[in-house]
Amino acid sequence: MTVNPSGEDFDGSANTTVLRKDANAKLARAYLQTYQGPHGDAPSADSAITAPVDKSVMGRLVSPALLAAHSRLGGHRSVGETKVAVYGADDAGRFGPALQLVTDQSQMLMDSVTVLLHRQGVAYAAIMNPTFRVRRDSSGQLVDMWPAADPDAPRDGVDETWIHVALSPSADSRKVTEAAETLPHVLADARQVAVDSAALNATLVGLANTLDADRTGLFPSYDRRDVAALLRWLADGHFVLLGYQRCAVRDGEASVDPASRLGVLRLRNDVFPQLTGPDDLLVLAQATMPSFLRYGAYPFIVVVRENSGGQERRDSGIGSGGQERSDSGFGSGGHDQAVEHRFVGLFTVAATNANVLEIPLISRRVHEALALAQGDPSHPGQLMLDIIQTIPRSELFALSARDLLDMARAVVDLGSRRRALLFMRADQLAHFVSCLVYLPRDRYTTAVRLEMQDILVRELGGVSIEYTARVSESPWAVVHFTVRLAAGSRPADIDT
Repeated sequence: MTVNPSGEDFDGSANTTVLRKDANAKLARAYLQTYQGPHGDAPSADSAITAPVDKSVMGRLVSPALLAAHSRLGGHRSVGETKVAVYGADDAGRFGPALQLVTDQSQMLMDSVTVLLHRQGVAYAAIMNPTFRVRRDSSGQLVDMWPAADPDAPRDGVDETWIHVALSPSADSRKVTEAAETLPHVLADARQVAVDSAALNATLVGLANTLDADRTGLFPSYDRRDVAALLRWLADGHFVLLGYQRCAVRDGEASVDPASRLGVLRLRNDVFPQLTGPDDLLVLAQATMPSFLRYGAYPFIVVVRENSGGQERRDSGIGSGGQERSDSGFGSGGHDQAVEHRFVGLFTVAATNANVLEIPLISRRVHEALALAQGDPSHPGQLMLDIIQTIPRSELFALSARDLLDMARAVVDLGSRRRALLFMRADQLAHFVSCLVYLPRDRYTTAVRLEMQDILVRELGGVSIEYTARVSESPWAVVHFTVRLAAGSRPADIDT
């Protein structure tokens, strides 16, 4: 049953079947069942109705003209393609201003759409995103469609998400146009991550197993088992995996094994330089590729270094999807050459709120720091631990036990003095500078935070800044700023 609410063909051709009124109503109900207002952090919308919606308003919210426009947009589509259309307030169908999309159904799809709208400042009143089971011919022409939940929907169809965004009359047309141009790329990322999700997780867990089983010196570090446990912790709901690639590294340069690419890294050809040194097993960096998930704007890169051992290197057996692979010579050729396993992703809320004593690898460093502080009555262990708990979890990866001890002591020594403490760390890719500020809790206001942002961006030559704030019953407020630097910045140029 092909949609044609207006009584006209999708593409104006005579070979498109006209939809019966009962089928038309069934599809309209599918829209209404997904009707929801904007999220709380959305740009200001004039008004919003939240689900469930009274069916008596169906004709007003899901008009024949709206369905006809969406039908024309989705009338012809190739697999993997995202179709987008923008309708102004003066559109003849009288359902504008609006934004419509037709794309493959996938995980994280709607999160990507709403986060993009929020970040680009596109105000909207409501979203409907029904999933339809469709059949298309070899050219991509729509032949039949049903609500995916319909018992009559065929099993051999393909699920697509048809999204209708009711824009606020105050929505900036320039921002709407920018969002429409960006959405196909964002949704291509979301689709590829969904397709490779199982392989990404299997690769991460497979590397953890290889670390545990290593007897050949591929991972020569006393941290080896802790890093293996950490990788499993990340895989267990603490890290949203977006991509993976395996790189041979030597003399600061890196070359990617094309067959290893997964997730968003299948869609990109840029290669970061070498991220680890000879003594590193695990390194955390931050990438500038934008992420449109609620966990953060810029993803992190978890890097695990595998020594190659030159021509006599024994392959670790980890390939894309965690499958065993034979050594094809990738990564061989020199005693100072190694392989970096690079996982791109975002820490989840569970990770950012996790107890530091329950995070593998990090917990051992925290215990070592507390042990170093024993016997010093001016720096009691529980107070030191409370301070370490305020450090952003992403920062903990870059801090040794001695670093943790020194930071905690500095905050304790701040005491009741009316001043601020600033800790800065430059990312090794010179893309970002992490700035952690402790200041008296009662001194923290929006005006103070904005002034700090201005100072940090100006002094570091940044192009943008993000922040998270933590204000609790502690005497201090803690603000974590991440300053993005201009393209082309070098580590030697950053003065912290």
